[in-house]
Amino acid sequence: MWPGVLCGGTHQPNGKPHTNNTGPINLQDTTIRVDLNLEGTTLAHGAVDISGAKIGGRLDCSGGKFRNHGDIALKARGIETKGSVYLKKGFEAEGEVMLWGAKIGGQLDCSKGIFRNPCDIALNAENIETNGSVYLKKGFEAEGEVMLGSARVGGQMDLRGVFQERLVLEHAVVRKLVDDTGCRPEQGMLFLDGFQYEEIAYESPVEWKDRVQWLALQEKFTPGPYEQLAKVFQARGEARAARKVLIAKHKRQIRSVELSPVRLGPVVVSGVRRRRLSPVLCFRRLLGLLVGYGHEPWRAAWFLVGIVLVAWGTFTAAAGSEQIVPVAEPHNTEALERATGNKGVHADKCVFEMAYPCFHGIWYALDTAVPFVDLRRQSYWVPVGGYRWAMWGVIVAGWLLVSAVAIGLTLLFRE
Repeated sequence: MWPGVLCGGTHQPNGKPHTNNTGPINLQDTTIRVDLNLEGTTLAHGAVDISGAKIGGRLDCSGGKFRNHGDIALKARGIETKGSVYLKKGFEAEGEVMLWGAKIGGQLDCSKGIFRNPCDIALNAENIETNGSVYLKKGFEAEGEVMLGSARVGGQMDLRGVFQERLVLEHAVVRKLVDDTGCRPEQGMLFLDGFQYEEIAYESPVEWKDRVQWLALQEKFTPGPYEQLAKVFQARGEARAARKVLIAKHKRQIRSVELSPVRLGPVVVSGVRRRRLSPVLCFRRLLGLLVGYGHEPWRAAWFLVGIVLVAWGTFTAAAGSEQIVPVAEPHNTEALERATGNKGVHADKCVFEMAYPCFHGIWYALDTAVPFVDLRRQSYWVPVGGYRWAMWGVIVAGWLLVSAVAIGLTLLFRE
């Protein structure tokens, strides 16, 4: 145990920069007006406890080796430092490193630090506040959970280390995010709900597909991380990337719906099959296809062009096979016969000298496919036989597209 108040230059236990101890070190609630140097300190068993300590400079544990297997190796809960905290350059901990609630005046640098506490918490930095950055990079390795929930980081958070178990960033707030595709936790080991960041570093993957793959590592779907990423893309002026992220959010939400199995007589329908066959989810998938869940309503225009082209070809073929006939009412068919010399009116033979509109496949297709557009083609010509069903199919498809646009835009405004 060292005195409660220490003054001078740099404080070093036992007066040496490198110490070897077999038992615990206790500096709990100590006020140190200078740097606390534990650089190169080796602790074979027991914890280094500096909980509640107030350090006037930095805390340097670089190269230290603290071993307290199955328990806390470094307990620095609630410490306050005016300088940085260094757990780097060969720092090794067997057991939990607890920095919960620490207030750090500089940065937290764990570069080339190794944290081992398998199947438990390796680094607990929840609720920390740093004026500088947090570096978990360049040889950082955590065999155990890394907890950074509710952290407040004034600089960047660099996550280019190795995370073998859970990485928890829930409700953390940082200025800049730095990561890499090869330094991410496994599927289901990432927790991002409430994680806020103002920007993504340009040395990190910044393509929307890469970022969506990062979000897909979460164990459960939550909409917040997708909306946060879209917000960052919007701030970067990448509106298309923001839309793609929000579309990915809806797709992931649909895939995450869990339905319990149900028995229909002798047949048991699994939850997966219910999800695939659910009318509500099928309709939402259709909205995604047609209008991008409201984020890309112009998709419907391309589908409409396709419907018009198909209808044009279909009705033109029908006219050639005399399956398009004049509408008898309210028109005077006898007058039409007299006007054509009793030859009748044929859709594939336009008689310009008579007072009856000619049939044109393209105008007829537009009149049937596009809602709210009345070119009065259907008032004069009508398909017969199987082509009548084709006409109704085109009409229904047009109205379906318009409805999808309206519903998609409504959902978008609600968001």
